[in-house]
Amino acid sequence: GLDRRGGFAGLAGASTLVVSRATPDGVERLAPSYALRGLLPAALLQTHRFWYAPGAKPVVLVGTPRDGDAAAVAVSVGTDGAATVTRSGLTLVDLRSCAPGSPAAALAAKLRSLDSLAHALVWADDAGVRLVELPRLELTFEATAPWALASNDFHGYALTLEVAPESVARLLAPLPGVALSATSAYERTEYLLVASALAKPVVATAGADSLLKTERNDQNWIGSIVENKVHAYPVHLTQEWVTCPSLAATLALVTWRAAHGLGFVAAACEACPAVASDAPLAPDEAQWIAALEGAVRDDVSPDADALRLRLALALRASHDDAASLFFTPSRRGNSALDRAWSNYVLRTTATDARVILAPAEEAAIAAVVDDGTDDAVLANRAAIAASAAGGGAGQKWRLDVWAAKASTCVVQTFFDLPVDAMALSAPRIGGKGKGPWSTEALGVVDGHYYIQDAAPVPGEAVKITMAFLLKRFGGKSPKPCRIKRDFVLLLELLVGHRETVGCDGRQVALVLLSNSDYLHKSENATARLSILQLLVHAPAPAAAAVGKQLPRYETLLAEAAAARDTSVGGFLDKLKGAAGSALKQGQAAAAGEKTSKHAEAANEALLRTLHGALKKHVKPPTAPPPLPPRAPVDTAVAFHAPSRPLVRASPAAATPADRQKYAFKDGFADVLDPTAVGAALRESHVRDARAPAFQPLQDPFDLKRADLNSKMTARKTLERLASDLKFAAEARRAETTEPTLGFLASNAARGSAQLVDDLTKAASVDANGVAAAIDQVLELANATDSNRAAVARRLARTAPEIDFARCVRALLSTTGEADLKGFNPGCDPNAVLDATATAAVLFGRLVARRFAAGKAEALSKAVRRGNATDVALAADAAVSALVARRETLERSPAEVTFDPRYLCFELMASVVLRHQQLELVRTFRRALSDKSGLVHQMVMGAGKTTIVAPLLALCLADGDRLVTAVAPRPLCEMTTDVYRSTFSSPIAIKPVFTFSFARTSTVDAKLVQRLRFARDRSGVLVAAPSDLKAFVLKFAELTHESVMAAKKLKVKGTGGGLLDKLSGGKNRRAEKLQRQAAFRAAEGRRFVDAYGVLRRGVALLDEVDLLLHPLKSELNWPLGGEEPLDMTTANSSAATIPTTGARWRLPWFLIDAVLRAAGAPPGHVDDDDDDAAARARLVDAIARGTSAKALQRTPHLVLVDRSFYTTDLLAPLADLAVAFLRGEGVVGDAKLSAADAASYMGHAPTSAAVSAVSRQTDVCVKYLNLGKAWLETYLPWTLGKVCRVSYGTLAPDELRERESKGRKLLAVPFVGKDTPSEASEYSNPEVGIGLTILAVRHEGLRRAAVVAMLRGMRDDFAQQHGVAAKRPAALAYKALVESAGGQVRGISEKHGDQPKKPEPLLATPRNDDERDLWQRLWPLNSLDIRDSSHIDALARLLEPAPRAAFRHLDQHAFPAALVARPSKLSASGQALGGSLLFEKRLGFSGTPNDLLPEELGEAAYAAGDDARILSTLTDPKVATLWPLDGEWSPSTFLEQVAASGAHALIDSGALVTGLDNHGVAAELLRLLNAESFQAVVYLDRAGRKMVLKRGVDRPLPLSSSGVELERRFTFYDQAHCTGMDIKQPAVCVAVVTISKDMSFRDLAQSSYRMRGVGKGQTLRYALIPEVAGQIKCASSDMSLGDVAAYLYANGFSTEVAQGRLLCVQTVNSVWRKQAFAKLLAGANGAPDPACVEIFSEAVDTAVDNTTDPPPDAIDALCRTVESRRKVWLADERAAQVVALAIGRAKADAGGAADDLSAALEDEKEEEAEQEQEQEQQQEQEVEKATEEQCEIQEPLPGEYDRDHEAEKPWPLSLLGDASALGGDVFWPWRDMKVSKTACPALPADLWLTSNYHPNTTTLRRVKNIVVVVELSMGAGGACAVTPADAASVDRCLVQAEGDDLARLLDVDASALTVSDASNLRQVAEQAVACGDSGRR
Repeated sequence: GLDRRGGFAGLAGASTLVVSRATPDGVERLAPSYALRGLLPAALLQTHRFWYAPGAKPVVLVGTPRDGDAAAVAVSVGTDGAATVTRSGLTLVDLRSCAPGSPAAALAAKLRSLDSLAHALVWADDAGVRLVELPRLELTFEATAPWALASNDFHGYALTLEVAPESVARLLAPLPGVALSATSAYERTEYLLVASALAKPVVATAGADSLLKTERNDQNWIGSIVENKVHAYPVHLTQEWVTCPSLAATLALVTWRAAHGLGFVAAACEACPAVASDAPLAPDEAQWIAALEGAVRDDVSPDADALRLRLALALRASHDDAASLFFTPSRRGNSALDRAWSNYVLRTTATDARVILAPAEEAAIAAVVDDGTDDAVLANRAAIAASAAGGGAGQKWRLDVWAAKASTCVVQTFFDLPVDAMALSAPRIGGKGKGPWSTEALGVVDGHYYIQDAAPVPGEAVKITMAFLLKRFGGKSPKPCRIKRDFVLLLELLVGHRETVGCDGRQVALVLLSNSDYLHKSENATARLSILQLLVHAPAPAAAAVGKQLPRYETLLAEAAAARDTSVGGFLDKLKGAAGSALKQGQAAAAGEKTSKHAEAANEALLRTLHGALKKHVKPPTAPPPLPPRAPVDTAVAFHAPSRPLVRASPAAATPADRQKYAFKDGFADVLDPTAVGAALRESHVRDARAPAFQPLQDPFDLKRADLNSKMTARKTLERLASDLKFAAEARRAETTEPTLGFLASNAARGSAQLVDDLTKAASVDANGVAAAIDQVLELANATDSNRAAVARRLARTAPEIDFARCVRALLSTTGEADLKGFNPGCDPNAVLDATATAAVLFGRLVARRFAAGKAEALSKAVRRGNATDVALAADAAVSALVARRETLERSPAEVTFDPRYLCFELMASVVLRHQQLELVRTFRRALSDKSGLVHQMVMGAGKTTIVAPLLALCLADGDRLVTAVAPRPLCEMTTDVYRSTFSSPIAIKPVFTFSFARTSTVDAKLVQRLRFARDRSGVLVAAPSDLKAFVLKFAELTHESVMAAKKLKVKGTGGGLLDKLSGGKNRRAEKLQRQAAFRAAEGRRFVDAYGVLRRGVALLDEVDLLLHPLKSELNWPLGGEEPLDMTTANSSAATIPTTGARWRLPWFLIDAVLRAAGAPPGHVDDDDDDAAARARLVDAIARGTSAKALQRTPHLVLVDRSFYTTDLLAPLADLAVAFLRGEGVVGDAKLSAADAASYMGHAPTSAAVSAVSRQTDVCVKYLNLGKAWLETYLPWTLGKVCRVSYGTLAPDELRERESKGRKLLAVPFVGKDTPSEASEYSNPEVGIGLTILAVRHEGLRRAAVVAMLRGMRDDFAQQHGVAAKRPAALAYKALVESAGGQVRGISEKHGDQPKKPEPLLATPRNDDERDLWQRLWPLNSLDIRDSSHIDALARLLEPAPRAAFRHLDQHAFPAALVARPSKLSASGQALGGSLLFEKRLGFSGTPNDLLPEELGEAAYAAGDDARILSTLTDPKVATLWPLDGEWSPSTFLEQVAASGAHALIDSGALVTGLDNHGVAAELLRLLNAESFQAVVYLDRAGRKMVLKRGVDRPLPLSSSGVELERRFTFYDQAHCTGMDIKQPAVCVAVVTISKDMSFRDLAQSSYRMRGVGKGQTLRYALIPEVAGQIKCASSDMSLGDVAAYLYANGFSTEVAQGRLLCVQTVNSVWRKQAFAKLLAGANGAPDPACVEIFSEAVDTAVDNTTDPPPDAIDALCRTVESRRKVWLADERAAQVVALAIGRAKADAGGAADDLSAALEDEKEEEAEQEQEQEQQQEQEVEKATEEQCEIQEPLPGEYDRDHEAEKPWPLSLLGDASALGGDVFWPWRDMKVSKTACPALPADLWLTSNYHPNTTTLRRVKNIVVVVELSMGAGGACAVTPADAASVDRCLVQAEGDDLARLLDVDASALTVSDASNLRQVAEQAVACGDSGRR
């Protein structure tokens, strides 16, 4: 109860609301949470409510959980106000009162790093701390030892009080978290950094200082983080870096590093490429990017500017969500990109060299910055960067930058040129008899004529002005500096002979040299460059000394002229005259008029003096001078892997001193031993024993069975399998010895313990050795000389501190030596690289020893448990680890070499590459050099996705080509995570993008930019196959649209009728066509750019057999206008035979008959009983089929045995079809007999029946062919599919934002259980019809379908006449309700004197109220469609009603969605496997086949792999059969699985239906033993690995679940039984389900989700009785071999159809590639219609009107080949490919039946289209001559977009406010602009509302105005009220009801708006008195 008698004692005031409750112990009061703040932690206040007993002493609070899951808490409050909190025997520790220096204080400090102490709960007992909880972060720790807390969320790691190593602390420093240490010495990482994702970095400004604060209570921030409340960063074993598991974790790491500034900025810059992602941002990712902007907003350091620029490059290529959050032009202050660029350019010399941008990055930034200031500094920097990145001379220079002062910001690319000191030696050549110092000898000519251009004043020294520089080198067409021509000018500027005005002469010379022709070298040019280089690199004093010794060039010229002058006069006169003569001669020589007479002597004197001065004052530089450093291109962002293996000799022959230097205690030779762990360890524990005697194994089944070898493809597969089994047997026979552990036979316990100890100690030695080796690498890399400038640069941080990761990157780079030298000129790069390689080699052995130690520890535990099986399995694993070889090192008698990419990958991933993995990578790389593609087998679990694919990406993604990883869509999420985690290491940071493309996508500039960014940064692109095929089809669609537009223009022209001529419509039409053509042309050019990036890259095809499956890889885009399907509308030529809806009425009748026979409610009203006998026979047949297990009844009726259908079901169904056709008027005595009709539609029609049918009318033959097709083909095929597994309708949450009508209304293909395809429809109309009927019968109607049906009935009712209850719509509504078991109010029927017996309810009411409501539903005329209560009740009732389903399909779904298109564009797996899209392709799978594109050739099978898979899966020691009983159901099956002790359920057979994956996981978690299993792992719809954990109310990501393997259960749904990798216990059991549609490939892929199958992990095959009944047994008992043979036969059953379809696809690919190439080449012009036509295929959906058999697809293909041979098969190779493909198809002896099977099985992806696209496509088709002349204006993309607009409600009272006009609601009409038309002058008092047309620039179609308000806004004041007005108001007030007063008074309702009802009379009288001003 509530009372006001008091509150919580001592904390509340006198007037407090008190909440009380009655308990058995008395009354308790609620203690408000705000009153307990400070007394209890906030964590408890958020999860509990606290109650207390009034007056009790002491006060005791009882905390009850708010959500019911948490445990209760008791709080006792002492007299001193202190609280003691207890829970389940534990006491809460007050962390605030811990003694300084105590362990509790240390624990509090660590917890404070994660979250505030108010949200940290530490529970203890007498023994110490037992439990630590961080509820907000969802972290818990349990004590395993004093002050050692094991994490429950990160298994294998614990929180300890030990101080982390300095290197780990350095990595943790910027993060708000703690370092967890591994509880085992054998984890891949020793430390795990756990940082809070709820902590927000805030940079606060305090005066001139900026302070970093950690905000932990920002509720908006916390609310955006739904899943990962913490980020976990594994620390690499070297403790040199961390890896990031996700994009959010990467963004958080970069943000915290940036926020800390100083030394952390360089690390943040390194990770910038990893923040790029083209996927839409999750809320937490978006706020991290916003926080990143805030973190660097107030940082004005040049390092922060470099970070901003790097982030801009990455985010500019990211998704629009990211690009719009960062660095937009409107950003404030330092966050603006242009300001960051300007600051960086001006302060490059003060920037840390580790963060300086490479020239290519600077050029990319400069290309996008629009500073608007026309800054010459930035312009020149951009030109320098562009020239350096491109390797050419600079362009577009601006020389006015030095008008004010000298600039120090220029990057002198001239400095990169190696210095040539030849000028210090005497010239070795002469020229034309001249001396060695002649002009010709050194290539120097008289370049002194520039003095005349400088316009010297007589008697004054010549000065270099800006005007002179602009005139000589600037202007509209800038002229580069030429060393030959301008040598003297450059020389005088460098030595200080020429004064410059407003600028520094030396700086001008550097700029001119950088923009000169110095790259165009020649023999003479080398001499000139040598002189200039020596002066450039000389220190300023030395250059000045040379200038003092060197005479001015004017003086030399004058002296030369004076020596020749013989005229009389003094020397000075002669010198003056000679100077003038020399100047004139120089000017004439420059003009080409004559050669200077004095230049040669002056040049010789100049060069002799210059040579002496250089030798005296200038020394050859030994290292680059201390000028602004520029980061090496390759190490700044990405590396360029060597094009061939870079072989670097390892120090195998090193001296003992060298070995000691690297601290290799056991000798360097053992490090390089072929055994990964070292020879000593192997020899001390492993011995070679005699292998068991060879026992030949019998084949699992008869490989020569006749039924399995009936087709060539099957025979070929079985022959290869037999050969592989033989190879495996021979390999086993050849094994005479096997390695074993010798101690197992004597003392296993002591021997295993000794093995663990030896390996642990050896690993510890290697760990110390690796640390010492890394220290040596860093010492060598950062070695400095005594140069004071170098020391100053290091102190100023402009010299980088080279870390180990940078050295490893240099080892990977082709320019590694130069990169290291560029960072530190004082280091020896070869020594650094050798030391780095040595550390990597030793690290590999460390990894191998740790791995072996882990296996040895598992063996030791198994020995202690005493289970012989476990011991044997653990021993095998330990031996394998001890004898594993180090494959990365290649050995020869003379040396040991390596490929740095393999070695560095081992270092990066902390693995030791296995032989099979490395050999596969080498095979693939050889294939790329020899041919264009290869498909290779690799057994499941061998590391295809996690090792081989990333290693290939490391080798192939080199900045010049893009690597595209193609994976089935369900695996894309996992694939992206693998690449992102692997390449988050600073060794090789790569951006990982996801390619998403559909028909609605546009090839825009952003797409091109992202692809180029990914390529340039050596990134990886992850794509699903349908997205890539859609990309190819986009170009075909663009060209098709262009051709159609040209045809339309040719047919119609741009002319129009009279109306067009008067209104200007002709010009508008022409302009529109031009805009559309320009848009298509621009998109086509962008496509060519994007295609070029993909084309020159490499595609990695994972699970290639799925990607290129002929029946599952075709993508179709319909073309042309929509037309109704044949036999769906009325046929005027056959008025007596109705054809409206015939296409779906016949299948509905047949399917309904089957379902009724199986016990389902009827969906058809029987008007007579002429088909009763047939229905009875059908019921009997269904019963027989169920008994014989030919029919499956769970989850619904499913046809299992096709032969049973033919023998038992076909005949009664044919009789029922005849009955239907009789009702349609097709069959009758006078037309066609029932016997002939039944025979024709049966299995083997007689010739008489065929002849009789052929004589019928066209419509009759179509009806009969339709029935025959359904009975023979479509009905058994559709009945064999399982709803929500193979097909289904889309649930509301599965609909995309914009779906096509077909996907909204019809069934769509499913890629797995409860996993609908993303954008596909059924292209075969019969398949779509049949599966839609079955879907609505099994699933029921969706709510939206019921609403549409009821709305249609209401509309029909409104158009009908008569009594409401008797109208046809009302009667139909009543019939539907009654068929579902309901009743309509007020309408009842009687049969005689008795009421009509109601139908049983088909739906189950939720309660009695709903049951009663269904018996008194509203009549149709009273039904309110907008009332949710009405609709909810009817939707629940009608959902399972078959008759309601038929009405919805017949009246709404089928007529709207079933349309025909005349043609389509299509792409198949040939686009991926062939060379159409990718030049190079590599494919791999554990279960490949030979049905591959011709260009990939045959798959390369790994010898013995197929035999190993088959033998393992049929080994009774590994697998057992588990037949289910006949009463099984999904729920009972889950119960049996939970009780079986299994650790995994792999539902490859899709037996668990009715629940989504989350529901299955929840049910399993409920059923499983709580002591044994703590969590269930499953895959969500996005393919993410999620966990349901006991005690946690929401799913968690698997990566942060922290549940040990032995205590978790894994559920694999059908869609994720291929390629998905989830770790399982080494010894466990998995249940694998088998269905009738599976092949052996499906079983293998599913079973090998258990990566250790056959090595401790075992299988149980769950067989339902229906499947078991189909398996042919070789003996009385079913064996595993029988199951394998059955599954192989299932796979062979479609291989013929696959082969024939592959033939068609291969042949089409031959000319499509040629056509595509021609279209690409002509992308800038009009496309060739012949090439476009190649991609277009005609689509025929009409029903056959003849009795001829269907044509053979291969015969039709041969005819097509002959018609196209002349044009498309002129190439001999192309003709051979076509002939070979057709020959293979004919050899399999298939036919039309196989073609039809392919058409049924082919899950073609029919791209969903939006309504606007359909309109555009219709407009693109050529109109018929009868079309109207007026052309509908269709919108161009984005022009008419109104998504940003919304209605703005406004009150009528606003009309009385003149100030409101001109605001957001109203705007002047005369301001409205009409495109291309002058708007007439309108009065100023005409206004428009924004709801009609907003005052924006958005294009809109102008529509008719429907409401006009005329408003008279007179002067203010009251009107005089007359007695008549008052009387009118009185009368109306009496009569008015509700809102009728305004209507009675004829005034506007807004005029009667009052806040006080007592004023209504006065307001009404005033409104009436004001007359027109108040009227409506």
